[in-house]
Amino acid sequence: MDASIVTTWLKIAPSAAWSLVVVIGLMLWGPDWFKCGLGLETFITEYRNYLGVFFLLSLIGGLTPVWRIVGTEIREYQIARLGKKRLKNLTPDEKDILKGFIDQNTRTQNLSVGDGVVMGLTHEAIIYRSAPIGSPAPGTAYFDYNIQPWAWKFLQKNADLLD
Repeated sequence: MDASIVTTWLKIAPSAAWSLVVVIGLMLWGPDWFKCGLGLETFITEYRNYLGVFFLLSLIGGLTPVWRIVGTEIREYQIARLGKKRLKNLTPDEKDILKGFIDQNTRTQNLSVGDGVVMGLTHEAIIYRSAPIGSPAPGTAYFDYNIQPWAWKFLQKNADLLD
């Protein structure tokens, strides 16, 4: 079997993949009256190995979106878990920036793109630049930065970390 067939098979739409899972599953494990009624006994006997392979490929194709969602959720959970540990060990400069979000009850601040502390918080996925266009200022540019939702919730509950 050519490998391109496998990759093409995996690119089918999830709804089509699930339809194939059901149909092939019925062909492989369905009741005899179903297989006999459709006249598939000879076909199933002769191509059972291929049907099994296509069943598994269809199952993989149908589960791919689920894996993407689960993978994204796991990554977001890990980032938030590590970020919460990081928020417990902030420098005074980092506290000042994050305190601006909590004290002003805003999720957005206009911060300097050239500030190393801002870039550090951005790199650690605690804040992120939310505007593609900044406001020019003498010597540097300022952009709108938002606080990550998990950090916003955590710092609102644990505002004492910013003292």
